[in-house]
Amino acid sequence: MGGELSYSSDFILVTKSLWKCKAPIKCLVFCWQVFMNAFPCKSLLQVRGVEVENNLCSLCSLFIEDPIHLFLMCPMAFNIWLSVANWLEVEVVLPNSLTSLYLYWTNLGIYKKSKQCFKVVWVSVIWSLWLHRNGIIFQQGVMDCKEVLDNIKMRSWKWIKSSVPGCSFSYSNWYFSPRLCIS
Repeated sequence: MGGELSYSSDFILVTKSLWKCKAPIKCLVFCWQVFMNAFPCKSLLQVRGVEVENNLCSLCSLFIEDPIHLFLMCPMAFNIWLSVANWLEVEVVLPNSLTSLYLYWTNLGIYKKSKQCFKVVWVSVIWSLWLHRNGIIFQQGVMDCKEVLDNIKMRSWKWIKSSVPGCSFSYSNWYFSPRLCIS
């Protein structure tokens, strides 16, 4: 959900679907925490009474870091989603909630294998943005969209290769032609 905490039928559908994703369990748990607004982004830490030196987004430094902003509305995150859509050769209109984005994104695939791959990519985007954000905060890193995109490609390939039956494509094929790999 990220931003709006109600248990709609969409939310229930998302959480059931998420647990069937072929990504590492720690990444699935983190994504579930994002949907539940139960992860340590700056705005949620402040709500819990934790003092935060600067509550601006670690990726763009322009807006308050809340779940919707960090993973969707941040200009950097938005650019990552568009770059991933371009890489996967899909047209995407980014909605205004993470629940809607998940449902849209995971229904881009036609076949079971392609749906599973799109789920893995979605989790990889969320996880990669989070790790990059932490690198900026804790290791004085800088926002690097190309690095994030490359990490998304590598992570999703590793996760798909190790857990989705019938995926025997090379990293090079995945990197340059993912649509051919999952069709």
